[in-house]
Amino acid sequence: MPDLSTLPVWARELIIAGGIMLATLISAMIALWLLVKIRHKIAARTKTELDDDIIKAITKPLFWLIIIAGFSVLTDHLHGRYEESIGWFYSYIKGGIWLAGSIFVTLIVYRLVDVLGSWLTKNIAERAESDMYAEFLPLLNRVLRLIVLVIALMAILDHFGINVNSLLTVLGVGSLAIALASRDTIANMISGFIIMIDRPFRVGDRVILDSGEKCDVFQIGLRSTRFKTFENTLIILPNEQLLTSKITNISYPDSQIRVKVDIGVAYGSKIEEVRRILTECAEKHSKVLNNPEPSAHLVGLGDSSVDFALVGYVNEITDQWTTQNELRQMIYDALYEADVEIPFPQRTLWMRQDEQTKDA
Repeated sequence: MPDLSTLPVWARELIIAGGIMLATLISAMIALWLLVKIRHKIAARTKTELDDDIIKAITKPLFWLIIIAGFSVLTDHLHGRYEESIGWFYSYIKGGIWLAGSIFVTLIVYRLVDVLGSWLTKNIAERAESDMYAEFLPLLNRVLRLIVLVIALMAILDHFGINVNSLLTVLGVGSLAIALASRDTIANMISGFIIMIDRPFRVGDRVILDSGEKCDVFQIGLRSTRFKTFENTLIILPNEQLLTSKITNISYPDSQIRVKVDIGVAYGSKIEEVRRILTECAEKHSKVLNNPEPSAHLVGLGDSSVDFALVGYVNEITDQWTTQNELRQMIYDALYEADVEIPFPQRTLWMRQDEQTKDA
């Protein structure tokens, strides 16, 4: 092995500089190779793509970060050997190296936040019943990435001796102005978060609004919630309004719902026979549940009829109206076959005549 001490100074320094950069390049290549190997092993053992995406996101920035670290070591070596000759621009070189390193560190953190946010959006928002996740998670991802960039910018400015207090003041005033201008939007977003956590209703639930409309929950958004009426129209309400109004959730705690059919028969009909006919109609219907059992009740003695109510349950809310319609037809046919009269409203008038009217 040749003795470096016999070489000229410039040759020795050139060899040392080359050795430092060669070692840096080899270290970067080894790190790159290890990350690729780890990525393949993890991908083979796990079903999720999160770990694979994380390694893929940081591989290239980490490679260049190691190269920058090598330049930093080389610069420190040269400064130690030739402080008098290169001292005047050493601070500029170190500043540039620090800036480049900060950029790549920021890039690594930025990509990690982006990968995690994308994974959450894909694996949580797409499986969630509410569209709020699909709106909230990408928004949160963008906000977090912006925070990473702002923190990095503040750190860089502070490192180079630039006063960031005035910038923070401007940002604070600007944020306050934006918050005041978008007060209603922020209130609706906060209400949306509360709805997302409390879950008073879900997409597909049938509800009765405070105004009396019966409709289905169509979409739960970050700012507003949409309800689909039976006329195939949408009612759009701000989330803040929903928190302060009465919402009746028909679908909760389960999807079973009562089916009630009112029927009136003529006076003189046999009560037990009518009850039997009504109960048999419910038992024959395929969608009426046996548990709880359907039942027929005498609910009133009207002006023109004896009033009954048939009560049963179906599994799905969407079957309520069709089952009621089919039961009415079955009851009508069964009463007709049993010669049980279904009366129409009627009144009996008694005409009174006095003696003067008779003589006239």
